[in-house]
Amino acid sequence: MNLELKLLIGFGLLICVLVYGILRLWEKLEERNVALLVLNGHHQANVKELAETKDSLKTERDNIRQAQTKIESVKNKSISAEMRASWCDPRLLEMPPGVPEKLHKSTLVHARYALNEKLGSFYDLRDRSSFKAAGQWELYWCLAHATKAAVISSLAKMEDGITADFVRTLELEAKKLPSMIDEAAPALQLAYSNIFEQAKPALKEADVGADVLLVVAGDNLVPSGGARLFWIQAKKARSSTAPYVLDCSYKNTKDSQINALRKVNVPERGSFAVYCQYSNALPFIPSFTLAVHTPADDLKVDLAEHGVRISELISAYAGYRDKAVGVFADATAVTAFISSVAAGKPLYVVAATENNDRYLQRWNAHTLVKQIALHYQRELGRDRDLSFDQDRDDGPQLSR
Repeated sequence: MNLELKLLIGFGLLICVLVYGILRLWEKLEERNVALLVLNGHHQANVKELAETKDSLKTERDNIRQAQTKIESVKNKSISAEMRASWCDPRLLEMPPGVPEKLHKSTLVHARYALNEKLGSFYDLRDRSSFKAAGQWELYWCLAHATKAAVISSLAKMEDGITADFVRTLELEAKKLPSMIDEAAPALQLAYSNIFEQAKPALKEADVGADVLLVVAGDNLVPSGGARLFWIQAKKARSSTAPYVLDCSYKNTKDSQINALRKVNVPERGSFAVYCQYSNALPFIPSFTLAVHTPADDLKVDLAEHGVRISELISAYAGYRDKAVGVFADATAVTAFISSVAAGKPLYVVAATENNDRYLQRWNAHTLVKQIALHYQRELGRDRDLSFDQDRDDGPQLSR
């Protein structure tokens, strides 16, 4: 075999080896590509699975948060319900054995006037749904607690001291309302002013009229969102053995108390004169209004015959819907009426009003009290004691 043939054969063998090597390398590359494709497929599947897991975890987290919010809401509602149940103490509704039947029935009738005509018993007053409006429920129970405070005070204090505790408790109980209301805010706001605070005793003796002027005003409290006035003259029973005999013959320096009250008793305008009697022999405060009963010549009133528990009486006439009973349209109408009929000044001015958005509400308890207080302070020649708080826009502030 010649050299050229040998070289040709060798070269052919080399080519075959190279081709075989290239083919094997290509085969391995194909295998690697297949492996990479499979791996990439697994990776994409893992990425998708991770994304789905992430979305699922996010959904679960949102569900947990929603569940926690619901649990917190239920918990808060449960706490509020427990506080309401404790606040609406059934003992404040009870009429003890021996209460005159007519007073008992009349009180229940008045409760139906103001609250719900289908009211079955006093115990239904614990339920807010028994009332025609939320504000009425709040006002009623503030009055009930104030009554309890007055009853306790009557064991040791005289009329002025009892009345002071009554008024202060009204405000204190109103401040408790936010913790017992499931909604954003209570429907009631309450404020008061002591007209004769820091006044000379002689000035007070000559000018005092009713013990309390209570102004109830606004939606959820008074028809058409107006105002009604309650001039409350309180007495303390002379004897624990005669808690239902109320003597209206007392006189102030200038006039008899009943004459002063007769002047402000104008129900067709929305103003009611109310007598009530404190007694340490009773767990409630019996009362009557001159709009319904006129005392006989001896000016003694049998509350067993003509009386109504004061919480029901005020609630009834505040929310009473009848064309014969008027309402005051605004604070200007209230102060104009006071100027025209009331020579005497109350010891306390109390305002119980709606508690809506400040830009929507027609009435504001603090503003109303200050406007009325300003009127009386001017009449007493003490308007120089008035100052204005620049940080607030709801009226003048009494300097102390």
